[in-house]
Amino acid sequence: MGMMYLNKDLVSRLQGVGGVNAIGLSGVDGGLLRARRRESMIIIDERGGRERVVDGGYTGKIESANKDFIMKLLNDGFTPVIAPIAMDNKTGGPLNVDGDQALEILSLFLMPKYAVILTDVDGVLINGKVINRVSAAEAQDLFKNPEVRGGGMKRKVYTAAQLASKGVYAIISNGVIDKPIMSAINGVGTHVIPTGNS
Repeated sequence: MGMMYLNKDLVSRLQGVGGVNAIGLSGVDGGLLRARRRESMIIIDERGGRERVVDGGYTGKIESANKDFIMKLLNDGFTPVIAPIAMDNKTGGPLNVDGDQALEILSLFLMPKYAVILTDVDGVLINGKVINRVSAAEAQDLFKNPEVRGGGMKRKVYTAAQLASKGVYAIISNGVIDKPIMSAINGVGTHVIPTGNS
């Protein structure tokens, strides 16, 4: 419910901007994202900082995307806004999925020029400074760097490295600044240069 509330809020804001014909969807709509339910997950126990295994609940790992559905919407002039909720391959029910993984899967199907991954910091920070430009291979090394902490940023670095290795220009940048997407494309954040580009 929270995801879809945010989804519709984003859609209404985009509709308020001239020329953006946004449509709000979840991955369940049109079988857009299909996933396998996770049987278990590893979490970090906040009390002791130790890893422990818990039931996967209603979380899943995306296995496929309905590219034709997205292409039809894009060709018809819509801007899809997709909440990271996927359809369970077995039951058809909804599953929570990782938003960065949803971006990765959809980008690999659609092969956009840019994939912008927004977060609450200016990019990947090492020694307190933003790493501005790296190759796909260097991003894989960043993923292993102990200064890249927390599952959220590690996942974003992994996603950016995977996309760049397949030819998509990936950017990890700040989503709470003015005009975050245009700022990212114009140089703000950590830019992961696609394989084959200089």
